[in-house]
Amino acid sequence: MDEMETQLFFDPVQEAEKYIEASTTLDDVEDISRLDRNDGDTEPFLFSAAITLFSVPNGEGERANFERNNGVEWYRRMRRPGVFFKRVRMTESSFDVLYNRVKPCMRYPGDGRVGHPPKIHPRIRLLHVLYWLAEGGSLLLTCDTADVSESTFNRVLREVLSAIECALPTPMFPSSVDGQSKVAVEIVNLPGCLFRKVTGVIDGTLIPIRTPPARMKVSYNWRKCFYALSLLAITDSRKRFLWTRSGLPGSIGDSRAFKESRL
Repeated sequence: MDEMETQLFFDPVQEAEKYIEASTTLDDVEDISRLDRNDGDTEPFLFSAAITLFSVPNGEGERANFERNNGVEWYRRMRRPGVFFKRVRMTESSFDVLYNRVKPCMRYPGDGRVGHPPKIHPRIRLLHVLYWLAEGGSLLLTCDTADVSESTFNRVLREVLSAIECALPTPMFPSSVDGQSKVAVEIVNLPGCLFRKVTGVIDGTLIPIRTPPARMKVSYNWRKCFYALSLLAITDSRKRFLWTRSGLPGSIGDSRAFKESRL
């Protein structure tokens, strides 16, 4: 084993112990004896000191910076090539188009609304919510990964979802024959499509919810033993929403939900 390999194998706790004893004077402690490694409180202290001492790659013993930067560094990592689409399930160009449409409806300093707007940049706020949606709606995962507090993210979530609802057009299923014929032609022209006279593709999903009131538990309990709301949607050949309906109990099937709709 050469000298370089020998330097890689060292005990960080022992190094921290040497560093503490070397930097400790008689005025700092009452007992000048060595630190007792058998003491239950000494070992966690040495590990904490070792983490602080070796927090910087060059080993200069500088303290790590644990302050939040409002997701700036996380946003830079997300915009790296090949990372954005994998994490958000959206191309960067589509994100820029969505941001330009949603930005006028988001909070900014001096907008005249009640309360203070979040200090996070609007572009980062939008990316936070899209990442939350793409990762399955995990609050803790989003906050830990994006380096934001839970209270801040809750404010951002309500603001951005309201801005998206305000900025984007309401899904409207074509009521005229010409509009339905246009959608049917686009679906037929899809590669490998064998269906004709199709004016949309319908499917349903479930949105998990917390325990509903006791008198309504049965209707919201799905066959896979969790409570949920039913969401039904129709899209065209370009996966654009033409019609949506949500809020029905999770025990209702897609066919029944569609029959009870006014479409």
